[in-house]
Amino acid sequence: MIDVVFTWVDGNDPVHRAKMKPYLSWQDKYNDIAGKTRYASIGEIYFSVASVIRFAPFVRKIFIITPNQKPEDLDKFIENNFPDNKIPIEIINQDILFRGYEQILPVFNSISIETFMWRIPGLSENFIYMCDDFFILRPISEQNWFIDDKIVAIGYWRNIRLDKMIRNLKPRKNGHKKFGYKDSLINAAKLLNLKGQYFYGEHTPMPMKKSDFEKYFTENPQAFLDNANNKFRHPTQFNIQSFAALYNHLKQKLESKNSDCFLYLRHVKRGRKYIEKKIRKYETDKNKKIEFCCIGSMDLATAENQKLIFRWLQTILNLKITEQF
Repeated sequence: MIDVVFTWVDGNDPVHRAKMKPYLSWQDKYNDIAGKTRYASIGEIYFSVASVIRFAPFVRKIFIITPNQKPEDLDKFIENNFPDNKIPIEIINQDILFRGYEQILPVFNSISIETFMWRIPGLSENFIYMCDDFFILRPISEQNWFIDDKIVAIGYWRNIRLDKMIRNLKPRKNGHKKFGYKDSLINAAKLLNLKGQYFYGEHTPMPMKKSDFEKYFTENPQAFLDNANNKFRHPTQFNIQSFAALYNHLKQKLESKNSDCFLYLRHVKRGRKYIEKKIRKYETDKNKKIEFCCIGSMDLATAENQKLIFRWLQTILNLKITEQF
């Protein structure tokens, strides 16, 4: 039994923007921490959910964590494209995750929300975490994510000391060092007292076990509370996906898989040819190794490239054409 968990927010919602505004005064200049692209949504969630229904029919339930929002007409979209869908979808208000810790709220930080997502009522022991820019591109099985009692994570190992040295050489921006993805991964390794290497997980669906979080939280509650108690991204935060991988690595229950099954598109300041090249890579994949895809910051792509990408996903997922795309 496997559930899928999404985090999603409509950053254009005036209610959400108004709720965030009082806390932005000292963060305004930190575009990499509280920039609009972190909250932007241009319809990716529909395609991401559709990819689960189309290619992972063994999933028991889909949960979407939101700040008291819901993707508009999601039910209609599912009904039009998957009239026989048997995977229920439940919207979870993120405040539910913080029951008993309401003093932390509100938060506008995906890392903070991910820290407590294992507290979703009724969540299965084995679950998958997906961002709304993750997509499944081909039929998969449960073994893509869990093999016996092991989790399967896509990525590779990197040297902690070397990556810290590289970070120190980078110039400051807006008066501070940018807090990036690698930093949050290294923080997870530090939390678990790993000093040599850390696991660089690709931007793909990440398998997790609820009992791992329950056990660690019972033994080390302050570590999770400190991680969650940040309204915006903070340099001390650790990545929850990496925590899950490393925690299972220490138990010898991590099965790592190389990145040749993963396609990454980050088209900021890149043209149509870049998108077409990525699409060709998938289409000429004779061995059908590419099973997952991440399309980062799609809101920053040109309108032409957005249409190109959505039409490609539409074809792969066999979705009906909509006026929106």
